[in-house]
Amino acid sequence: MKALASVLPIAQADFRERVRRSSFLVLLSATVAGAYSFVPAPSAGYVTLSFEGIRGLYNSAWVGSMVAILDIALLSLVGFYLVRDAVERDERTGVGQILATTPMTRLAYVAGKFLSHVAILGCVAAVTLAMAVVMQEVRGEVRAVEPLRLVLPFLVLVLPALLLVAALAILFETWKPLRGTVGGILYFFLWIGMLTVPIAQLVERGQLLPWLDALGWVQPVAAIQASVRAHFPDYRGGAVLGGARMSRWELRTFAWQGLDWGAIAGWRLLWALAALGLVGLAARPFHRFDPERVPRRSEGGERVRPAGRLARQGRRWLRVPERLAGSSRALTVVSAELALLLRERRRGWALVALALWVATLVAPLEAVRRVLLPLSWLWPVAAWATMGNREARHRTEALLFVCPRPLGRQLPAAYAAGVLLTALVGSAAAVRLAAGGVPGGLAAWGVGALFVPALALAAGVLSRGPRLFEVTYLLVWYLGPVNGLPALDFLAPVPSVQAGFLVTTLGLLAVTVGLRSRRLHA
Repeated sequence: MKALASVLPIAQADFRERVRRSSFLVLLSATVAGAYSFVPAPSAGYVTLSFEGIRGLYNSAWVGSMVAILDIALLSLVGFYLVRDAVERDERTGVGQILATTPMTRLAYVAGKFLSHVAILGCVAAVTLAMAVVMQEVRGEVRAVEPLRLVLPFLVLVLPALLLVAALAILFETWKPLRGTVGGILYFFLWIGMLTVPIAQLVERGQLLPWLDALGWVQPVAAIQASVRAHFPDYRGGAVLGGARMSRWELRTFAWQGLDWGAIAGWRLLWALAALGLVGLAARPFHRFDPERVPRRSEGGERVRPAGRLARQGRRWLRVPERLAGSSRALTVVSAELALLLRERRRGWALVALALWVATLVAPLEAVRRVLLPLSWLWPVAAWATMGNREARHRTEALLFVCPRPLGRQLPAAYAAGVLLTALVGSAAAVRLAAGGVPGGLAAWGVGALFVPALALAAGVLSRGPRLFEVTYLLVWYLGPVNGLPALDFLAPVPSVQAGFLVTTLGLLAVTVGLRSRRLHA
């Protein structure tokens, strides 16, 4: 009871601080809109969970299970980035130093933050559940609402997944190698693995290995597939999760009566217990805000070390010659912004960037387009993530806004520095695309060099932190350049796609100027 008495106040304080932010209301609004799209009308032209155009009637069993499965896929990604700043925020604001003077134990602090994470994610899941009830009534295919069939999928599937995500979020903050932007990138690929590995095993072996299904979405999908085969002998085994246009199929429905939740609950309980184990593991490396162990952190989450020879050389390389600087004040500001972007990049970062650059020069052209250029434009994520929010994180906005022409000088310089960095790390690919004669390849490279910094700057100004850009860009990068989804592939050598991304870039820049102007005159 004494331990619980110290855990609950930490959880309560963190939860209250988060829900009072305007961003939390924006999140709930987005959740309502997302949950509405989870249950599309037959005339909508798309489906969110279907099996070659086959789906269940919108009864409580189907709506509850479908929304729960989609909720897992969404919250397991967005939810992680949403809550992954608890320890860093306490370090930055000085709250951690106050807590360090109390009898609080490492486990109590970590457990309190974990409970707060679960509460925040639980609020989002609760809104989704409420919308599932509403959408069953709105669609009206089966109006009889069965509360137990709606709630059970959230209790058995969603809750353990939220516990796991909350535990991973706190572990990624307390374990030094997983902090900052690097941890965000690693989690993104871990999330992809948690989604794809169980379904790959199911396809290859013909049976599911439940202990691999960490998020808990493959077991219910496999059970639904069995029901579809029983109702439609011509079903070949395909499934769509997340949305597909119905032009490929004729919509067919069947009355689905739900899962045997007892067969799934045992495995979900084991994963919930594993999440609790991760919380205990996260407490071991936690520094408890010891001044000797708390790392000085940059705005991207990296540890700040004294400037070494490489950093000093970098500053000399980036310094504009005095004669040129004297004739161009704008160029001086751009140089300073570029130096800030590269300030925390260490020798290892430069060596990897150089290795990618050299590999791009010698690799086959198709490998350059499909692999090396996307990798080259993934490596600077930590630098891009600082754009637009550096002033807010270091509390220097007041100093910036009293400078002459903060909108007309600093903001364009920050964007220009981002474009220069993007062009620099991808310059070898530009040479290869120009020499290889790929139709539209060099134009696509130019569009990407303009689009990525615009996205980083807009996300930074909007969120005043790096997380929004991290999760947005990783999704765009993975679905677009890596997997070739046309709507998100900013490297596609297609004129119509390039024009769309140029318009998007201009829109992002306009939003950035509007947000910064509003903040300037607030």
